[in-house]
Amino acid sequence: MSKGHIKQYFIVFLITITLLYVCLELYARYQVKYGRSGNEVKILYAEKFPEIDNFLADKRLATDAGLTYYDYFLFAIAPTPEKSKLVRFTDYYSARYVPESESLGSGAPIIWIFGGSTIQNMETTDELSIANQIAVSLKNSGRSAAVVNFGVGGFQSSLESIKFQELLRQVPAAERPQVVVFYDGFNDAGVATRLRAGSYQNDLVMKIETLVEGHHGKMFFYSLGNLVGRISVYWRNRLAFKYADALFGGKYIKYDRDNMIKGVEIYETNSRIIRGVCREFGIKPVFLLQPMIFTKADLTEFEKSISLPPDNRKMVFMTEFYRLAGQAMKKYDDFYNLSDILNGSERNDFYDLGHTGPYTGIAIGEHIGKILMPYLADTNKTAGKPFN
Repeated sequence: MSKGHIKQYFIVFLITITLLYVCLELYARYQVKYGRSGNEVKILYAEKFPEIDNFLADKRLATDAGLTYYDYFLFAIAPTPEKSKLVRFTDYYSARYVPESESLGSGAPIIWIFGGSTIQNMETTDELSIANQIAVSLKNSGRSAAVVNFGVGGFQSSLESIKFQELLRQVPAAERPQVVVFYDGFNDAGVATRLRAGSYQNDLVMKIETLVEGHHGKMFFYSLGNLVGRISVYWRNRLAFKYADALFGGKYIKYDRDNMIKGVEIYETNSRIIRGVCREFGIKPVFLLQPMIFTKADLTEFEKSISLPPDNRKMVFMTEFYRLAGQAMKKYDDFYNLSDILNGSERNDFYDLGHTGPYTGIAIGEHIGKILMPYLADTNKTAGKPFN
């Protein structure tokens, strides 16, 4: 075969690959704008959510801004553009907007809420989020509060403990909370089944390691992948994870029981550290073990279709983590196991192991509001100042 033929074949190959990628890109853009794929979207239709198109558009606006860096607790979603109406993140340390919250400085008691993506609650509007429904529940009971939602996707109790302490240093004393809530379980359990107990998502650990140790080749290819992702929806939605996993994946500890037990110990230890800090600052802590799909009795048909079998290794380990965590924490009177609060619910409450549907925040928020009412009844108005 002559060099001319090889060149022709190579050009045809490049044109074919380019056309194929363009077709995939156009389809990916169509899916983003009009698609109903993904269980997080399917549950909106299953629940007959009336604002699906507007909600999904605003959710894209909220996330298109990307992440913003914070010292010590690393990152949060950047504040949202003004034109986003249903999903907003404020410029107050990137806290998610809570419409029914009293304003800071109004004299109402302040409640800080920490957790991962399940309390960040991007599956629904600001109004129907768990945090806002807590504010609604308290207001309806005559205990209005300034509720601040500091939930961030991927966070678990170790990162939340760091973020809590850093925010105590950063905010003015008058803006420190009287009550602080930690809504956990999903990420603490998930990390302990796959990664080193007490760690956080593997790719972030390795990216920081790469930067600190100066592995410039990896950083170049990572930056190049991010640049492509800014241009290509198909790359961002379909290929970026695999690309990042190829660069930064591999350090997994899967289903090691000793590691899982260590994860339970770290969860309890974090609660003890937080209690000590709260005692010093006159703050009342509340620790909540969140409901999961495997803790709900009588799943709907939709939930059955997306739930893993009970004998699946991941389910076995996470269920055991929950059992051990509940046992370890039940001796503390500020701990509440919410595992069974969705029993009897006929809604499609979950679209995966722990992320909830658009209306489930109503039930969870009301339940948490009832838990918090006694804590607000005798709120220490000097909270934020050390005990004498």
